[in-house]
Amino acid sequence: MLGLSTSRSILITGSATGIGRALALALSALLHKPQVIACGRRVERLVELQEKGLETRRLDLGNLDGEVEGILELYPKLNTVIFNAGIQHQFDFSKPESVKMENVIQELTVNYTSVPTMLTCILPHFQKRSVRKESTVIMIASGLSLVPLPTVPNNRATKAALHSFTVSLRAMLCASGSRVRVVEVYPPYVLLCRFRECGNGLIG
Repeated sequence: MLGLSTSRSILITGSATGIGRALALALSALLHKPQVIACGRRVERLVELQEKGLETRRLDLGNLDGEVEGILELYPKLNTVIFNAGIQHQFDFSKPESVKMENVIQELTVNYTSVPTMLTCILPHFQKRSVRKESTVIMIASGLSLVPLPTVPNNRATKAALHSFTVSLRAMLCASGSRVRVVEVYPPYVLLCRFRECGNGLIG
């Protein structure tokens, strides 16, 4: 059974900071030296990872036109993808005039719809490989996906949607006999840089 300890080429979204960055650095240090492709929006943080020997790719999850196909062309041996990217806005629907719909849509896109969008390109690649070898899809989830939090209602809704999608995806691939594994990871509470940015309403 394939695991991260044997994955040869790993792509991680949301690698510029937080959990994604820590994962990218830890995986690149594994004894079998996998190729780690760190994706994110913040170029300056990606440059730091590149200087540490990682492959990097600026990836805007709000505009994926042709991006995933380009990644697969550059990294044909890709056999593991970790969906980690996420943003979090605060909303107060008791004051609807304060709600910015562009932020609602951005959160929905980055946290949820970007995942099935990317998978429609990545799964055919994995399925071709899986005739001979296993591939892995890993979702970095949130325990709060099952517990609403009034200050961040949309974020929790997107996390709940991703959890439901993950369960269904695993069932569909299993029923089809696919060798693509789907893993959902619930990390413990961690202090991310997003929580230092609450003052501007963006905490993710």
